[in-house]
Amino acid sequence: MAQPRLFMVMSNDGLLPKIFGRLHPKFKTPYWSTIITGIICSVLSGFLPVDILADMTSCGALVVFTFVNIGVIILKITHPDMERTYSVPLGKYLCPAVGALITMCLLVLSEAITKIRMLIYFAIITIMYIIYPMRKSNLGKHKDYETGDYEIKNDSDSHVVFLENKV
Repeated sequence: MAQPRLFMVMSNDGLLPKIFGRLHPKFKTPYWSTIITGIICSVLSGFLPVDILADMTSCGALVVFTFVNIGVIILKITHPDMERTYSVPLGKYLCPAVGALITMCLLVLSEAITKIRMLIYFAIITIMYIIYPMRKSNLGKHKDYETGDYEIKNDSDSHVVFLENKV
């Protein structure tokens, strides 16, 4: 359920082609992302054993949790005055640091073949990032988002919402 919406947001940021960000006119859901994700999952589950899929899914989730914990720390350092609607238990840095440490330990304890598969997967993703999003990304192009000098535009053809500088 979450993957199509993640692809939609990445598409809105220019990290994936615009087709991934298109919303269904009636249901307002990312239908192309859902179709593509469903096809990929169906093909993978048809050819790979369940234990491999489970290991890769678990390691992928651990990597994401590690990056989120590290991202919380980085955000607190780079934007200390940013308003936060939550408070992290055990201080600003301790809980995310412990969380990142635990998830990294779990990754280290994974089987060697799973680590190799994850490295191959990350190599492929890195190459894909160099090929497409590095040139097409919208991230960083709208520096005025911090000052509020932007407005939200809706591309009616693709139903993609994006930021545009105020004129």
